Amino acid sequence: ATNGATNGATVASGSFVAGTPIILANNSVAAINDLRPGEVVLSYNIQTGKLIPNVVQQLVSYTVYKEYIINGKIKTDSMEKFYIYNPSTGYSGWVFSPNLTTGEELYMPVNNTYEVITSIQAINVTNGFTVYDIIGTSSNNFIADGVLSDSTASTASNGATSSATNGATNGATVASGSFV
Repeated sequence: ATNGATNGATVASGSFVAGTPIILANNSVAAINDLRPGEVVLSYNIQTGKLIPNVVQQLVSYTVYKEYIINGKIKTDSMEKFYIYNPSTGYSGWVFSPNLTTGEELYMPVNNTYEVITSIQAINVTNGFTVYDIIGTSSNNFIADGVLSDSTASTASNGATSSATNGATNGATVASGSFV
């Protein structure tokens, strides 16, 4: 269903391209675009330092016009957050795609390791491209391509259109990375 989020609606932003591998709670892997409500992905509790199951409440898709490619493989939009460690400053925490810098390290919670960011490309896509996002019941973080990422929640100030697999209606939680 296509949903129009209006002023005051909760909107989750930040997504990945079709085919991005997502780790499920049973340690198998599924492409983000193949997930459906009720499936259980692996999430990470920052406070406890533990991997936790997270039931997919919604899988949403939408069109964006700027793609970020990290280390030549992680393809996302401008609103995705990644949990990083910055060895120069000692900062550990969430950073949006456009604010990532080479030398920072992406957290990989399954192995409790980090992947150094060696390259970041920002590409404007004239005709746009489809991205997918997971809305979970316990959190909106999940492990995409091995790294910890998190959708963000915000309030739409203008109309936003997305497609949700569970038939969400106006005023429900939907996802969008671009506002009209």
